[in-house]
Amino acid sequence: MFDGHAACSRPPWARIFTEDGPYWLATADHLDAHADRWTG
Repeated sequence: MFDGHAACSRPPWARIFTEDGPYWLATADHLDAHADRWTG
């Protein structure tokens, strides 16, 4: 993975931001919205 992306000058973690970013943003928003319930 790293060699293939390095050859085309694309950081290997770029997929995380472009493909998985919306999922993790929604997860962070959910956790933030409900943190008070879980922490007292």
